[in-house]
Amino acid sequence: MNGSICNTLITRITNAIIRQEGALPTSTNPGNLRDCPWFPILMKDGKPWIPPLADPKPEFIRYYPDSEDSAGEVEYVLFTPRGFWIPRTRAEGIAGIAHVVGLHVAEGDTLTGFIAGRPGYPGFAPKADGNDPVTYIRNVSLWAQIPDATRPMSNYITGSTP
Repeated sequence: MNGSICNTLITRITNAIIRQEGALPTSTNPGNLRDCPWFPILMKDGKPWIPPLADPKPEFIRYYPDSEDSAGEVEYVLFTPRGFWIPRTRAEGIAGIAHVVGLHVAEGDTLTGFIAGRPGYPGFAPKADGNDPVTYIRNVSLWAQIPDATRPMSNYITGSTP
């Protein structure tokens, strides 16, 4: 399998999602991600730890592991009041959406299941969040050159179809 074909697929889908989301070129979260589960949860004594000044109190706080200083202080991952992740840079936000896309490709998800949802997964852009999944799927499928949104996205890694 040619790795560049896989990267092309993930990049095409990522770029199509960013285009569909309509993010400004200055947005650090062009995929409108609500979470970034690849960053660890702040823990103390084996339980999620919330700093005393956190208001309102979230269920947990994520942190950037690359930010820990010699005193053990870390930089917290920030979210908007509506729950969207605030990446430190646009590159980090683009890498985040590419990461999510890559995971769903690896899981064997279809574009339709990934965007609109399927049993056990609410969807990346479900109708319940005010999205129009039919239009979203049609646009991403067209822009990412995925001829059949109901087939596993991983089928298009082989290079047999664009």
